[in-house]
Amino acid sequence: MKQKTFSNIAEGTHEGNITKVAKIDITEKYTLVKIDDSDSVMVDICTNSDLPIGVATDEASAGDIVNVALLGSADTIKAIATEAISAGKLLMPAADGKITAIGTEAGTYNCIGIALNSAIANGMVEVLSCVPTRYVVTE
Repeated sequence: MKQKTFSNIAEGTHEGNITKVAKIDITEKYTLVKIDDSDSVMVDICTNSDLPIGVATDEASAGDIVNVALLGSADTIKAIATEAISAGKLLMPAADGKITAIGTEAGTYNCIGIALNSAIANGMVEVLSCVPTRYVVTE
């Protein structure tokens, strides 16, 4: 087994980014990821019901190290829209590590930030991110 060298996974604090190991193949840059349930060194692709920690800033094969831009850091992040999104909309995780706008249907959602630009489906969105926060929509 190859020995892995990590640049910023030591205990302490991290400024905007952290290095993790991809649990599965990450086939697109700017995919939302979450901490793996069984190993805190690994990240997995986020679904619409998961609480993400950030976006993988590059593609990675399973077992490769990957940089994660942390949500709520001072910088804006890039993410991929699952459908058309308008600027100014609150955002949440969608399927396959992409993002979507929080709709008007009643429910509880994981808000990850605000879209700073409009985008088409599978287009790039610049996100003013926040620490993921439960957002409740009522009728």
